[in-house]
Amino acid sequence: MSQVTGDRSTDAIQRAHFRSRRQTTLLLPALLLVVFALLLAGCSGDPGGMQGSGASGAPTLHCATRQTAGQIDVIEVTLTCAVSGAASAETSFTLSYTATNANGQKRSFDATCDGQLHNGEGNCTRTYALVVPFTATSSTVVGKLLPDNRTLGPVTPTKS
Repeated sequence: MSQVTGDRSTDAIQRAHFRSRRQTTLLLPALLLVVFALLLAGCSGDPGGMQGSGASGAPTLHCATRQTAGQIDVIEVTLTCAVSGAASAETSFTLSYTATNANGQKRSFDATCDGQLHNGEGNCTRTYALVVPFTATSSTVVGKLLPDNRTLGPVTPTKS
Protein backbone atom coordinates (compact mmCIF):
# COMPACT_ATOMS: atom_id res chain seq x y z
CA MET A 1 0.00 0.00 0.00
CA SER A 2 2.81 2.37 0.65
CA GLN A 3 4.08 1.51 -2.83
CA VAL A 4 0.79 2.75 -4.37
CA THR A 5 0.82 5.92 -2.26
CA GLY A 6 4.43 6.57 -3.31
CA ASP A 7 3.58 6.08 -6.99
CA ARG A 8 0.64 8.48 -6.74
CA SER A 9 2.80 11.03 -4.98
CA THR A 10 5.50 10.72 -7.64
CA ASP A 11 2.89 11.01 -10.40
CA ALA A 12 1.44 14.14 -8.81
CA ILE A 13 4.88 15.72 -8.55
CA GLN A 14 5.69 14.87 -12.18
CA ARG A 15 2.36 16.29 -13.38
CA ALA A 16 2.92 19.50 -11.39
CA HIS A 17 6.43 19.76 -12.81
CA PHE A 18 5.17 19.18 -16.38
CA ARG A 19 2.42 21.80 -15.90
CA SER A 20 4.98 24.29 -14.60
CA ARG A 21 7.27 23.69 -17.60
CA ARG A 22 4.36 24.02 -20.02
CA GLN A 23 3.36 27.37 -18.47
CA THR A 24 6.97 28.56 -18.67
CA THR A 25 7.19 27.40 -22.28
CA LEU A 26 4.06 29.41 -23.15
CA LEU A 27 5.09 32.43 -21.11
CA LEU A 28 8.60 32.77 -22.57
CA PRO A 29 7.57 33.52 -26.19
CA ALA A 30 4.97 36.02 -24.99
CA LEU A 31 7.59 37.76 -22.87
CA LEU A 32 10.02 37.86 -25.79
CA LEU A 33 7.35 39.44 -28.00
CA VAL A 34 6.74 42.16 -25.41
CA VAL A 35 10.48 42.89 -25.09
CA PHE A 36 10.87 42.97 -28.89
CA ALA A 37 7.94 45.40 -29.23
CA LEU A 38 9.45 47.69 -26.59
CA LEU A 39 12.81 47.63 -28.36
CA LEU A 40 11.19 48.56 -31.65
CA ALA A 41 9.35 51.44 -30.01
CA GLY A 42 12.61 52.66 -28.46
CA CYS A 43 14.44 52.53 -31.79
CA SER A 44 11.82 54.44 -33.73
CA GLY A 45 14.04 57.54 -33.90
CA ASP A 46 11.32 59.68 -32.36
CA PRO A 47 12.25 60.19 -28.69
CA GLY A 48 9.34 61.77 -26.92
CA GLY A 49 7.40 62.40 -30.12
CA MET A 50 9.66 65.25 -31.28
CA GLN A 51 9.13 64.64 -34.99
CA GLY A 52 6.14 65.55 -37.01
CA SER A 53 4.25 62.92 -38.88
CA GLY A 54 6.07 61.77 -41.94
CA ALA A 55 9.46 62.96 -40.66
CA SER A 56 12.15 60.32 -40.57
CA GLY A 57 15.21 61.19 -38.55
CA ALA A 58 16.77 64.51 -37.63
CA PRO A 59 16.01 67.67 -39.58
CA THR A 60 18.35 68.29 -42.51
CA LEU A 61 19.82 71.47 -43.90
CA HIS A 62 21.11 71.80 -47.48
CA CYS A 63 22.61 75.04 -48.81
CA ALA A 64 24.20 76.33 -52.00
CA THR A 65 25.98 79.58 -52.88
CA ARG A 66 26.32 81.42 -56.18
CA GLN A 67 28.84 84.23 -56.65
CA THR A 68 28.22 87.04 -59.14
CA ALA A 69 29.87 90.36 -59.83
CA GLY A 70 28.13 93.20 -58.07
CA GLN A 71 29.01 96.87 -58.07
CA ILE A 72 32.66 97.92 -58.42
CA ASP A 73 34.87 95.93 -56.00
CA VAL A 74 31.91 93.89 -54.73
CA ILE A 75 31.18 90.19 -55.14
CA GLU A 76 27.62 89.18 -54.39
CA VAL A 77 27.10 85.78 -52.82
CA THR A 78 23.56 84.44 -52.99
CA LEU A 79 22.84 81.82 -50.35
CA THR A 80 19.91 79.47 -50.89
CA CYS A 81 19.02 76.92 -48.20
CA ALA A 82 16.37 74.26 -47.69
CA VAL A 83 15.29 72.65 -44.43
CA SER A 84 13.41 69.35 -44.33
CA GLY A 85 12.33 66.82 -41.71
CA ALA A 86 11.54 69.39 -39.00
CA ALA A 87 9.05 68.54 -36.27
CA SER A 88 5.49 69.74 -36.73
CA ALA A 89 5.91 72.00 -33.67
CA GLU A 90 8.66 73.95 -35.46
CA THR A 91 7.29 76.93 -37.38
CA SER A 92 10.36 78.74 -38.76
CA PHE A 93 14.14 78.79 -38.90
CA THR A 94 17.00 81.26 -38.94
CA LEU A 95 20.46 80.72 -40.46
CA SER A 96 23.79 82.53 -40.15
CA TYR A 97 26.35 82.65 -42.98
CA THR A 98 30.13 82.87 -42.52
CA ALA A 99 32.56 83.24 -45.43
CA THR A 100 36.23 82.22 -45.18
CA ASN A 101 39.00 83.44 -47.50
CA ALA A 102 42.19 81.64 -48.62
CA ASN A 103 44.10 83.01 -45.58
CA GLY A 104 41.55 81.54 -43.16
CA GLN A 105 40.04 84.90 -42.26
CA LYS A 106 36.33 84.69 -41.54
CA ARG A 107 33.60 87.16 -42.21
CA SER A 108 30.26 86.63 -40.46
CA PHE A 109 27.21 88.58 -41.52
CA ASP A 110 24.59 90.08 -39.21
CA ALA A 111 21.80 89.55 -41.73
CA THR A 112 20.27 86.09 -41.38
CA CYS A 113 18.55 83.87 -43.90
CA ASP A 114 15.10 83.22 -42.42
CA GLY A 115 12.23 81.04 -43.56
CA GLN A 116 8.86 79.64 -42.58
CA LEU A 117 8.27 75.90 -42.18
CA HIS A 118 5.23 74.14 -43.66
CA ASN A 119 4.84 70.40 -43.01
CA GLY A 120 8.43 70.34 -41.71
CA GLU A 121 9.94 71.97 -44.82
CA GLY A 122 11.01 75.45 -45.82
CA ASN A 123 13.60 77.48 -47.67
CA CYS A 124 15.28 80.86 -47.69
CA THR A 125 17.45 83.00 -49.95
CA ARG A 126 19.71 85.88 -48.93
CA THR A 127 22.35 87.84 -50.86
CA TYR A 128 25.55 88.98 -49.13
CA ALA A 129 28.14 91.48 -50.42
CA LEU A 130 31.84 90.71 -50.13
CA VAL A 131 34.14 93.68 -50.68
CA VAL A 132 37.23 92.89 -52.76
CA PRO A 133 39.96 91.83 -51.92
CA PHE A 134 38.01 89.48 -49.61
CA THR A 135 37.12 86.47 -51.75
CA ALA A 136 35.29 83.54 -50.18
CA THR A 137 37.01 80.23 -50.79
CA SER A 138 34.70 78.35 -48.40
CA SER A 139 31.76 79.07 -46.16
CA THR A 140 29.59 77.59 -43.42
CA VAL A 141 25.95 77.91 -42.45
CA VAL A 142 24.56 77.23 -39.00
CA GLY A 143 21.15 77.98 -37.57
CA LYS A 144 18.24 76.93 -35.44
CA LEU A 145 14.64 75.83 -35.70
CA LEU A 146 12.06 77.97 -33.94
CA PRO A 147 10.45 78.09 -31.47
CA ASP A 148 12.36 75.17 -29.88
CA ASN A 149 15.88 76.40 -30.79
CA ARG A 150 16.98 73.01 -32.14
CA THR A 151 20.32 73.32 -33.96
CA LEU A 152 20.68 73.14 -37.73
CA GLY A 153 24.11 72.54 -39.25
CA PRO A 154 26.83 73.49 -39.51
CA VAL A 155 26.95 72.70 -43.23
CA THR A 156 29.27 73.73 -46.04
CA PRO A 157 27.21 75.05 -48.95
CA THR A 158 27.82 73.64 -52.39
CA LYS A 159 28.85 76.13 -55.06
CA SER A 160 26.55 76.55 -58.02
